[in-house]
Amino acid sequence: MNEDGKYRYDSSNRLQSIGMISGAVFSDVNSDGWPDLILAREWNTPLLLINNEGTFSDATESWGLSSYYGLWNGVNTGDFNNDGRMDLVLTNAGKNNKYYRFIRDSGKEVRLFYYSYAAKPTSIIEAGYSNELRGWVPFRRLKQIGK
Repeated sequence: MNEDGKYRYDSSNRLQSIGMISGAVFSDVNSDGWPDLILAREWNTPLLLINNEGTFSDATESWGLSSYYGLWNGVNTGDFNNDGRMDLVLTNAGKNNKYYRFIRDSGKEVRLFYYSYAAKPTSIIEAGYSNELRGWVPFRRLKQIGK
């Protein structure tokens, strides 16, 4: 808080390009008295923004979350192991989805391609890597994509 008792905010547009958010929670994960922001992002890593007295900084890498790519869809916090510190719980799609077969068979991640231009709305194409074809293969048929 500043001297007027109001919270400062980060006006640097840091959140402008963070991707698709499917879950969010404020929690003081570093026990400094300021609520930090944890975001579950689809097609990305979770994002941990530490609140430095009203200005948020990205702590995803320093907290060891930057290598966990996935279809994150939920986040919560709590002291689940009773050690006096906040723990994170993040939910992901897991193996029960249409993408898992491609990940298992190719050993590569699934990718999301998108394009947008003035005459048409943004289009998204999901693709998995095919070892047989040695390239990225869209999940939808050409007729569906070309509409």
